[in-house]
Amino acid sequence: MSQPPVAPQHPHSHCEHGVERPDPYAWLKDKTSAESLAYLRAERAYYDEQMEPMAEQVGALTKEMVSRVPETE
Repeated sequence: MSQPPVAPQHPHSHCEHGVERPDPYAWLKDKTSAESLAYLRAERAYYDEQMEPMAEQVGALTKEMVSRVPETE
């Protein structure tokens, strides 16, 4: 099994009402940056890898739930 991705920390601080607090993950707020997108892709790949053994059960549960909801919903 592979290891989950680890988000890098970048120095950043936020000041509000005179209180300064560090926010090393502020860079993730930029949804268009190459670094943010690469990290999110790595997280998704890890998730997909971990969930792959359960794909059959997820499919069966999804089919069951869809069958119980009216088509108009």
